[in-house]
Amino acid sequence: MQSHNCASEGWNYTFQWRDSNGVRFLTQPVKVATSKWREFTTDCASIVAGEKGSGDVFVFAYTFREEDSGLLSEFFLEHQLRKKGYRILDGELSI
Repeated sequence: MQSHNCASEGWNYTFQWRDSNGVRFLTQPVKVATSKWREFTTDCASIVAGEKGSGDVFVFAYTFREEDSGLLSEFFLEHQLRKKGYRILDGELSI
């Protein structure tokens, strides 16, 4: 298990995760501001719960490298997470 403190990104979140094939599964969901999370994950994807446009989401899993985002999508589809109220949130690509 690994952990990350986001203080260096200017926000106060600490979370732990387990890696599985390039996907980081959080040991406990973390509630974060959608815009800050999208900046943190840049060009990657996350599995989240929360209303679109609400400002906050609960993050359950994310990728750290763009090339692993397909693995996250496969997991999402395989486990039919949309039916369970989850969605994919893409990061905000900084150009």
